[in-house]
Amino acid sequence: MTHDDHAALIEVRDRLVELRAQRDEAREGSNWIEFRELQAEIDSAEAARTRIMRRTSPEDMPKL
Repeated sequence: MTHDDHAALIEVRDRLVELRAQRDEAREGSNWIEFRELQAEIDSAEAARTRIMRRTSPEDMPKL
């Protein structure tokens, strides 16, 4: 895994943590519009993570 790929994975992982926390807050507050918007961002970030991981060999993949 390249340094850039590793850095990108860490960035996506951190963003996912933030988004999931915000989504949980939206759900607890019954803010369903924000919940759906955050879920869409989560889906996009997860897709980005998948694309990055597909560029790497299985031996190089970090545990996320």
